[in-house]
Amino acid sequence: AVVRLVLLYIGISSRLVFAGKVMQEASVMFEDVHDEFCSMEIIRQRFEKWKLTDKASYSQAYVGLCLPKLFAPFVRLQMLDWNPLESEEKDFEQMEWFETLALFGYDAESGEVRKDDDVNLIPRVVEKALVPKLQ
Repeated sequence: AVVRLVLLYIGISSRLVFAGKVMQEASVMFEDVHDEFCSMEIIRQRFEKWKLTDKASYSQAYVGLCLPKLFAPFVRLQMLDWNPLESEEKDFEQMEWFETLALFGYDAESGEVRKDDDVNLIPRVVEKALVPKLQ
């Protein structure tokens, strides 16, 4: 029984060490990325600006279909140590990536949601980044 406990402790300890190394490596993942593309907020603002200034070009480029793939690495990085089964974990609705993307498609001047596919950005990002983690 003691041997089993020692082996269990060693297994847990090695997983914690490995998890710590993964999180340490993840913290420097976007260090060498150009400043214009290193954060979700900056990228979101650039695409929103494009959409507002030239909606026809934005639509013709099918940007709405590309955005979930573009934001997925940022979301995965923020969700790397998220465990939905632990009660202490905050809901993903309270995470930075969700707050950043929640306003995409919202027109601050009129106070209304824009009538286009980009209002479905969060469900598509969840499908790309979170559903595989939950399976």
